[in-house]
Amino acid sequence: MVSTVNDANNSPLPNEDLDNGVTASSPLNSAWAPSYFQPDAKKTMGNWRAAALPQWTAGASVSADWGGSTYPVFKQSAHPAQAAEFSEWLTANQASWTILKTPPSELFPTYEPLLSDPSFKSLTYPVSGSSQPNQVFTAAASEIQPVQWPPFMTQALNQALTTFQPVLSGKETLQQAFQAFQGQEVSYAKAQGFTVSTG
Repeated sequence: MVSTVNDANNSPLPNEDLDNGVTASSPLNSAWAPSYFQPDAKKTMGNWRAAALPQWTAGASVSADWGGSTYPVFKQSAHPAQAAEFSEWLTANQASWTILKTPPSELFPTYEPLLSDPSFKSLTYPVSGSSQPNQVFTAAASEIQPVQWPPFMTQALNQALTTFQPVLSGKETLQQAFQAFQGQEVSYAKAQGFTVSTG
């Protein structure tokens, strides 16, 4: 059985489907996704593998970014200097990433020295058995181009669940869904006061 339901991203349902064999793979996902999936991998623990994305052009290694998290220091902070120092330590320090890279955290670094570190590339995780998924993820990281995330990403993700559902059930083409999605997002952006340029 194959599911044609577009479950909410990062909800328990997609992970349950993966673990129960309803969904065979999680085709486009992030390097940090295994840490989110691992608690739900009851039946399939150790059976998962990372693979490079299929390419339109033979020999290419194009990838994409799925992130956007940040550790800002707000004006309201009572200790802005200390907060900024902690943020810098947390994201650009070998000692912090030694903690953050390993289970149960398994966060994927933006810290470039760690990306090229053999000790990071060779890490194994319970969800993926003896394989080394960071070999795939670090290779992809070098090909990622800068991405400008929309200022209303949560709205876009929620809208996508509804807009792309007809594609999964065979009632609409992917091109039709993308055209509808662009129109919806442009309308939403303008309603929020943004100036929109499409082209």
